[in-house]
Amino acid sequence: MSVATSATQSEREFASNYLTLLSVSDSKIVIPADYRKDLKDISTLGIKLPKLPVSKKQVNGDSNDSDQIIDVTFKSIKPPRFNTSFKSSTSNTLFEVKTLLVKNEGNLQGITQSQIKLLVKGKVIQDSVLLGSVANCEEHVTFTVMINKDKTSDSTPVSTPEPSTITPITKEIELPWDEIKVLLQEKGIDASSAITRLQKGWELTK
Repeated sequence: MSVATSATQSEREFASNYLTLLSVSDSKIVIPADYRKDLKDISTLGIKLPKLPVSKKQVNGDSNDSDQIIDVTFKSIKPPRFNTSFKSSTSNTLFEVKTLLVKNEGNLQGITQSQIKLLVKGKVIQDSVLLGSVANCEEHVTFTVMINKDKTSDSTPVSTPEPSTITPITKEIELPWDEIKVLLQEKGIDASSAITRLQKGWELTK
């Protein structure tokens, strides 16, 4: 019975507010832009609007954005291998969590945050994500850690021989002296003396 009564009152209130709004919109009164009214003459503030509902999460403080301290565990799957845990605030980003990891774990000396990848269930978590979003109201989070070492530090330079140590392989070339002699004779040149001088010059170039 009380439910039906409250529903009837709600309908009447809605109808009353609706008719009031209609009367305002149908009014031909024009108010200038610089209109001012003394507060003493104001008897009502207009239609009373209902309050907005407040979610239970905001009332109970169970939102993921609230600052909490949780346990975080890190397990590496590749060298350097380690298994370490510490506490961190849920308002920290994953980049800040990496900074704490580098600071607390001795095996990560010389490793930067950009070389560390944090994974949850095989998915890489970006540095800008808040730890509270990953925790999802849990009190403990476990990350799988992958370390990307600098490839240049692992590569061994390959020694190459100096250019001066390379001995060129040459093949002795035999000139067609008989054909040259015939060609000189056709041109009316003393072939015997010319061939002799050409052969001496060729020997000097070897």
